[in-house]
Amino acid sequence: MTLAQAVDEFLVFLDVEKGARPHTLAAYRRDFILFARYLADRGVTPQVENLTAQVLRGYLAFLHTRQYRPASIRRRLYSLSSLCDYLVHQAEVLVRNPVRKLILPKRPRRLPTFLEAEELTQVFDAATTPLERAVVALLALTGLRRGELLALDVADVDLARGTVHVRDGKGGTEALLPLHPVAVAALAAYLPTRRRGGGRAVFPGVATWRRGPSPRMSPHALRNLLVRVARRAGMTRRLYPHLFRHTLGTLLRRNGVPLEEIQELLRHREVASTRLYDHVVIDDLQRAILRHPLTPGHPSADPARAAVGREWDDRGPAQGDTPTTRNRRTTVTR
Repeated sequence: MTLAQAVDEFLVFLDVEKGARPHTLAAYRRDFILFARYLADRGVTPQVENLTAQVLRGYLAFLHTRQYRPASIRRRLYSLSSLCDYLVHQAEVLVRNPVRKLILPKRPRRLPTFLEAEELTQVFDAATTPLERAVVALLALTGLRRGELLALDVADVDLARGTVHVRDGKGGTEALLPLHPVAVAALAAYLPTRRRGGGRAVFPGVATWRRGPSPRMSPHALRNLLVRVARRAGMTRRLYPHLFRHTLGTLLRRNGVPLEEIQELLRHREVASTRLYDHVVIDDLQRAILRHPLTPGHPSADPARAAVGREWDDRGPAQGDTPTTRNRRTTVTR
């Protein structure tokens, strides 16, 4: 079996059996095309039989030399691993998955970026049209992903109950989410202004000089809308849908909302994804503990005690300190 035939069968399997979304299928296909080019450049016949650990180790080294980020390398090898799992269990062409013999780079645990409350207020103030206010309100106050926002139908929005129905979420899941009063007001002002003939989409597309209007707003049009809002807000950083999602989780956690409730609102499969927002609470606690009167430079600090604290910091723990006393002294003086 050729690699092209295996890829085509696998993508059909993902589409029909697993209900994969179009952009997911497109991402898989891009990863397979890159691997096929790698084989062609090295004169390796693109056959399933050549999916060996040796070939895949060379591909892994190639990705490293091209300076792909660890997360990108893991994703491309994950695509090949999924293909090999299909060839083992469904197509029964391979005996075992060769990707499992590789040592992949560790997944970096990056903390989410977010907007501070003041920055979010600036964004809301810069959204001047009903369309812009509705888009920003939904992204910032419901945590919708980009695809979920653009797939919304008018029938999915219930302003009377204050809810929005996400029918095609990540992994094909559905959810009924609450609408913040600000989002309700923004949608109530926007919906009567929708383009005539916009169909059922909450955010229909617009006409271009090349073609007529599309049924829904495109990702490119959404990006341009957020660029305009960011420019009016005087922001140098880029606004994108997932930034609003991280901002929602961070601000809710900072204000004491339990992790389990944030997990349910953002629809994380595992609480470990939601726990990333705890970094904000830790940062706040670290800043709070520096307001202790024994902290050097604190207005109410005793100069003598503050000097002791600085001296201890400079020379480290005194002789005879136990781990317990070291930890206690470190907490008090810093």
